[in-house]
Amino acid sequence: MNRTFISLLIKFVITFFVTWFAFGLLIRNNFMTIVALSVVVTVLNYLVGDLIILKNFDNSVASIADLLLSALMAFVFSLINPDFRISLFTIIVFAVIVGIFEYFYHNYLKQIDYGPTE
Repeated sequence: MNRTFISLLIKFVITFFVTWFAFGLLIRNNFMTIVALSVVVTVLNYLVGDLIILKNFDNSVASIADLLLSALMAFVFSLINPDFRISLFTIIVFAVIVGIFEYFYHNYLKQIDYGPTE
């Protein structure tokens, strides 16, 4: 299988579980809403965090950017979808766990020499 596909699959699965924990278990949101947010967070964190920020900055900066971007996406998602409930606590839990995961995920990407060759 393609390394990009496997990397994105890993990113999605972990993001889904973090989203499910923060917004499904802690605050009881709809399953399909959790899946939708997981897809959005995975795609945007990949495009912005992995392909742009990680490529130009170090792992810590990229992980913090992913943390902030995840929190912002959850907040915007709650504005767009009135059925999606959030709290400051769940956004913080979500963003911090995503940031920690992304730190280790970026190390994994560097270890497998991920990314387009220049």
